[in-house]
Amino acid sequence: MKIRKGKYEGQTAIIEIPRKQAGNLIKLRKLRIGWTECGIRERIKPCMSLKVLQTNLGRGRAAHDLAYATAKNKGVDIILVSEPNKTITKGD
Repeated sequence: MKIRKGKYEGQTAIIEIPRKQAGNLIKLRKLRIGWTECGIRERIKPCMSLKVLQTNLGRGRAAHDLAYATAKNKGVDIILVSEPNKTITKGD
């Protein structure tokens, strides 16, 4: 459980629980803790992000090699290439 300060004087608690239990809590919409009624809402974390490199190589072989090396060093998932080297793309 993580607790952080809210905008004003309140606090926000973030908990991770199994999906089935979370569904039951969300249906309640409020939870009473001591004298306080707390609102409940779902927080969805993004599943995945991709690193993309977009480049125009101008059909140069050296530019092709440099783009590949840069993508490998930076951990790029997808390379979008315009004007690739024709001999490399044919499988030379």
